Amino acid sequence: MLALKYHDNVLCNVKIPVVHELILKNRDVFDYKLCSASLDIIISAVVERNDIFSKKYISSKLEYDKNDICTGKLAYDLLGKKATEFNSPDWVITDNISDLELIKKSKKSTVVSKRKNINFWAQHGVKVDIII
Repeated sequence: MLALKYHDNVLCNVKIPVVHELILKNRDVFDYKLCSASLDIIISAVVERNDIFSKKYISSKLEYDKNDICTGKLAYDLLGKKATEFNSPDWVITDNISDLELIKKSKKSTVVSKRKNINFWAQHGVKVDIII
């Protein structure tokens, strides 16, 4: 499967080790569900290759026609809509500014940010926990 090769050759090289360590440290306390606006085929590969996540995930979904051929369109775009997928998540770990509403609904959050986004988080009263 191409998505698994993409994970193994590309995504493995850009993962944020401190986040994986944080998840591993708390995996007995929380069940981590990956929620990403990335394509379902990619997120499926990430979940398959990383046992730190629950096998259930939430993602954007590709559209397929009646012959099961991908149309190249999205059947569902999760971007900016993650907060609608959860009532009150126990813990949100994110590096994405579009997750602001999800963070507001969560009981606990860990924000991972590049320096260029620190002002965004500060303007919204959100503490940055990890700077990458």
